[in-house]
Amino acid sequence: MLPSAQRPLVSIVTPSLNKARFLRATIESVLSQDYPRVEYLVMDGGSTDGSLEILAGYGDRIRYIAEPDAGQADAVNRGFQFTSGEIFAFLNADDTYQPGAISAAVRGFADHPGAGMIYGEADYMDANGGTLGRYPTRDFESGSLGGECFICQPAAFLRREVFEQAGMLDCTYHCALDYELWMRVSRVAKIRRIPGCLACSRVYRETKTIAQRGIALREAMRAQRRHFAYVPHRSIHTYTRYLVDGRDQFFEHAPPTVRSYALSLAVGLWENRSQPLRYLKEWGALEGLRGVFSGRWDDGFISRQYLEARFIPEDQPMLRIQGFAPRKRMRLEVRLDGEEVAEAELPPGRFELALECPEAFRGRECELMLLASPVTRSLRDYRAVSLRLDAIEASKAGV
Repeated sequence: MLPSAQRPLVSIVTPSLNKARFLRATIESVLSQDYPRVEYLVMDGGSTDGSLEILAGYGDRIRYIAEPDAGQADAVNRGFQFTSGEIFAFLNADDTYQPGAISAAVRGFADHPGAGMIYGEADYMDANGGTLGRYPTRDFESGSLGGECFICQPAAFLRREVFEQAGMLDCTYHCALDYELWMRVSRVAKIRRIPGCLACSRVYRETKTIAQRGIALREAMRAQRRHFAYVPHRSIHTYTRYLVDGRDQFFEHAPPTVRSYALSLAVGLWENRSQPLRYLKEWGALEGLRGVFSGRWDDGFISRQYLEARFIPEDQPMLRIQGFAPRKRMRLEVRLDGEEVAEAELPPGRFELALECPEAFRGRECELMLLASPVTRSLRDYRAVSLRLDAIEASKAGV
């Protein structure tokens, strides 16, 4: 192990504005890290809620700058200019690091010397610090950011030169600024996922991405269109469900309806006016009505078939498929690259199907296909649905 003085300096910037309620927990999560070389800077945008008194109370244990800014992205960018660490991250004033997070990030860069950014798992937590669940993180794949953001911002760390080369944060984004940054970083550097839960992302009704839900969804679509020239149906339909009933879709779930599907056609064709045929093919309502929708709806149900690209790790060849069968005598067939690898009759209610992938499919990406039957018409929204698919997880054989 390198002496402390030879280990890379890690710079953390916290943008803050009137977050006194959470600020102390955020600061303590940084100061309590076991990594010896951390440079910590809080950028306060002019708080009037007691935040400055909290910051002053830490004396020389932290640095802070209190002056007006143009928003979160501007605060982080300016804070970056006042730091010098080889590794850089920003931690919002209501989020926290898990113990050992910074050490894990430094090890991640050492294990992946060619990576410009690494990220780990993260938990959602509520306003009181209680755990709400795990952020839906998954392995990085080229182009996959065009479908959804699966990287939790407080669990991400970048090399300093990569943050600069990517152009830092775009100040025209106020909610999806991290998602848009990951897209640009992916064009200039390799991104790697590391094991372990590194952070907690606080979600409460006043959170910007919840309180300004419409803005957050529109910004995400703008980023997808800008960097991938296409906005997928999943993003479009999430937005139109919000337009139809105004639910935030985190604390209050908005199920798909005929109205939201119809609106998603109009909005999707406008957002993808350069690729209308591609969007028509993907449009969930049309495919769902015909029973050939190959994705998973937001409530978890699938139609006759479900398709996804999945990497089968050498050391985790066991696939566990979990879900809910709404009626008796349902059958599920599993195929990898068109070859049948399992078939089962499912009991009504919750089920788990475990299968060990043949060696020919291990260590590479395969097309995973699920074929479910029978398919029936939903009286609520006219979709042709089979079963609810809750999770597909990889594990070691025999576990």
